[in-house]
Amino acid sequence: MCTVTYFHSGKTRILTSSRDEKTSCPPSAEPEMVLYGSRQLFFNRDSRSGGTWFISDNQHRVAVLLNGAFRKHSPRPARRKSRGLVLIDLFKSEPFVPGFRAYDLAEIEPFQVIYMDSHGLCRLVWDGEGKHIMGLDPYQPYIFSSVTLYDEAASQLRQNWYSTFIKNHHRIQRQDLLNFHLHHQNEDPVNGLRILRENQYKTHNISQVEFSAEGALYTYLDLAKQNPTEKWLSRAQPI
Repeated sequence: MCTVTYFHSGKTRILTSSRDEKTSCPPSAEPEMVLYGSRQLFFNRDSRSGGTWFISDNQHRVAVLLNGAFRKHSPRPARRKSRGLVLIDLFKSEPFVPGFRAYDLAEIEPFQVIYMDSHGLCRLVWDGEGKHIMGLDPYQPYIFSSVTLYDEAASQLRQNWYSTFIKNHHRIQRQDLLNFHLHHQNEDPVNGLRILRENQYKTHNISQVEFSAEGALYTYLDLAKQNPTEKWLSRAQPI
């Protein structure tokens, strides 16, 4: 929900997300499979709203939610619907981007979605007043940090860390990216990749999907249990 990285190795494409939330946030349920027509949706449900922050399926699609748009906003006490439920609704749309254009987002808190499928990569932003759709180069690495927890300086610092990480690794695989989210700059509990801010916010879990010639592999790691879940969502699909 709060930190997302993307990497294209030439043979695989990997999207990884760390969920930073209040320490009082109750544990999430294990990932579940939900049938929607011919599609198998795979995601975690937020135990409070029933929504999700990371969702994928057996047709090489994945979407990740980050709270906030371009700048930090003041949360509204009343909202029409959880952003996590909006993400599930949007993911049921086919194709995804026209679904975002058509969705009524009035009275929904600002958010952004990083969306990847077998055709490309894009960033979709709702700033509370308007929608923004930005295509991304699928061959370039990216790191996104939620503006609700990371200011511009912290986001740039994390961008520098990610650039250095890529430069220092000759051949990056999915486990390297999991380790980046797990361990990089852990001595900085405020802005590191795994945070613990004065017992108010912490990193709860990490989700990842890798697209390769073998298919789509989903990995989920609950940091309280340290017991990863892996599941093939599809096999032998082109990347």
